Amino acid sequence: MVIETNTITKEKRTTNGKRTYRITAVGRRNTDIRRTWVLSVLAILFALCMLMGRTSDVRAEETETTENENILAVVTEPDGKKYNITNAEQLFGEQGEKVKPGSTVTLMQDFTRNGTAIYIKKDIILNTNGYTLDISSLHCDDNSDTEVTIIGNGTDANSRAALILRNSECSLSSMKKLILKNAKIQAAGSLYDINILIPSGYSADITATSLGTEEESGTITVEKGAVFYNHIANAQYGQIIYMTAEETIQPDTSSETTTGVTAPSDSAVGDALDVSRCDAAVSWKKKALVVRWNQVAGVDGYDIFVSQGKKTPKAGDLVKSVQGAGKVSIRIKKRNGKKLNQKKNYQVKVRAYRMVNGEKQYVSSSVTLCIAGRNSTYTNAKNIRLAAKKITLKKGRKTKIQATVLRQNNKKALLPKRYVANLRYESSNTKVAAVTKNGKIKAKDRGTCTITITAANGVRKQVKVKVK
Repeated sequence: MVIETNTITKEKRTTNGKRTYRITAVGRRNTDIRRTWVLSVLAILFALCMLMGRTSDVRAEETETTENENILAVVTEPDGKKYNITNAEQLFGEQGEKVKPGSTVTLMQDFTRNGTAIYIKKDIILNTNGYTLDISSLHCDDNSDTEVTIIGNGTDANSRAALILRNSECSLSSMKKLILKNAKIQAAGSLYDINILIPSGYSADITATSLGTEEESGTITVEKGAVFYNHIANAQYGQIIYMTAEETIQPDTSSETTTGVTAPSDSAVGDALDVSRCDAAVSWKKKALVVRWNQVAGVDGYDIFVSQGKKTPKAGDLVKSVQGAGKVSIRIKKRNGKKLNQKKNYQVKVRAYRMVNGEKQYVSSSVTLCIAGRNSTYTNAKNIRLAAKKITLKKGRKTKIQATVLRQNNKKALLPKRYVANLRYESSNTKVAAVTKNGKIKAKDRGTCTITITAANGVRKQVKVKVK
């Protein structure tokens, strides 16, 4: 407000002769300022009314979304616009073409369609929101450029699976990238032509029969700071990469988890199997390979696979099937009907199985073993020498296991790493202490665990770790 004044002084004489003065301030108020104040107040009132109306609309939309039991999912487009999906056709069928790339699909209930194969044709983010997508298989319609992100429900023992895939042959395929964030996937069949990424700070738990095929392999990349629970049996068909900023992370193969669960029945998918690890070793005896393994509880037998050279054993390399859980060793003299060539290098894998409805169900698998032939180039591990058999660490501290392979013939080299690493390290409880491929231990929480160090041919030693 602006006031302009002109001061006028008038003199007035009283009857008694004294002088008095009257000062009069004559002002003019700016009428434009008054108008501005009125308009400002009206604008503020209008804005408040609009905000209250918008809040009511949002609350009404949220109420409608949460109270409508027929809603399968809520789609949030990249620009923030939301709408409800009431049937699968709107999301995965021809109507699903309306879902914009980059949208987030949040499940509002369990989706179970046994025998249904879902084809995703564009980049989406699937937030399972505490629910499970239970279907036959998930593919991207041979579109190698599709990228799918799955936000799961956690990966601990009590977490619900984000994705259950019941196709016993091909469960998941044809994706440029599958990003898993705290997601548990349980597949009855194989994963192929797929690249899986587990970002730093997240975890993933994958159960499948194999990763990739001979023609179409796959990769799993684990960033530093991520946790990956590996339950893939024939991962050798493809390639698993544990990539970090500094060093490689080994998968969790502790006795608390089940390794290599294959082709479960519909009722068995998602149920933990009570089995122990299958540890094996291989050696030469005369003209035969002798394979030994530990007894796995509750199984019906073991299959032994043998391949020659750098090729990792696959389904067609089955050479012996042993019935009964009690027998834990076997001699192998022939492969594919031909006698073994003692000068050649071989790879061996042992897999324990149960019989379910007349079919084999693999429940545990050894690591891939490699043995050098009796030639002038390579030799095998005789023993492993440890600097310490017990290690005590404070939480958060790190150390490295000092382990050395003692060779059967010191004049010969061990098999190169293109077969397998000379030493492999595994922690029985990664929540207590994790170990890298180079034997570096990081103490995570109070407790005890065992680090198993395995040579290429299965010779092994153990280190007891205590974290305080």
